[in-house]
Amino acid sequence: LKTMGFSGVQNFPTIGLFDGQMRQSFEETGMGFGLEVDMIAAAHELDLLTTPYVFNPDEARAMTKAGADIIVAHMGVTTGGSIGATSAKSLDDCVTEIDAIAEAARVVRKDVILLCHGGPISMPDDARYILERCKG
Repeated sequence: LKTMGFSGVQNFPTIGLFDGQMRQSFEETGMGFGLEVDMIAAAHELDLLTTPYVFNPDEARAMTKAGADIIVAHMGVTTGGSIGATSAKSLDDCVTEIDAIAEAARVVRKDVILLCHGGPISMPDDARYILERCKG
């Protein structure tokens, strides 16, 4: 990848967008989130920038242990705009989830960078709301 000019990787599309029975089926057949963790670890070993999406604290811990440079707390399919989804969690729910993801990642490594993406965070005012309320 580096010889092709790539400087980093992200686990997208990600199995994390699936839940319930579909997610369980992927995990049971060897196509689970663990493969994405392995990919981030391999990219880290190649000194590529790694920016994995995570959906919960356990995934944040696993990706940080794998060497992720930037953890991206994914809040679901982005809402709003001309093609965005119409249902999403609340911004306050996002604050709680992002804080939990950040805490889990920083237990593993204090210097990991945290970003958030998706769900109701679709406009600058939404991002401001999140940034003003998240702990870190």
